[in-house]
Amino acid sequence: MLGEYRWGDVHHPGLSKSEGTYDGRWLFVNDNANNRVARISLRDFKTKQILSPISNSMGNHGSSFVTPNTEYLLVATRFSVPLPKGRHAPIETYEENFNGVVSGVEVDTAAGGEMSVG
Repeated sequence: MLGEYRWGDVHHPGLSKSEGTYDGRWLFVNDNANNRVARISLRDFKTKQILSPISNSMGNHGSSFVTPNTEYLLVATRFSVPLPKGRHAPIETYEENFNGVVSGVEVDTAAGGEMSVG
């Protein structure tokens, strides 16, 4: 899963599901340090896709939460930031200007599990 990175910080794996039951197709894991999600095949245990970067996400920590039919992964930020991402706001205005984000990553199960930011 490292790809071009020399290190990562993997948290919270999620297994694919069909009708709310684990189906043994894929394992999804997040990389907190590099703001990305990997899809790993449970047939051959090889990384099939790395989705990066995830829009408006800073520190992808709370994921990968999989919906009952693996239509989406819910990916939650670890850090609050001023939005849109890249905007500056003084820390004194934290309550008004800093937000956490939950992103929906679409999983195309008909296309072999390809992920895209929805």
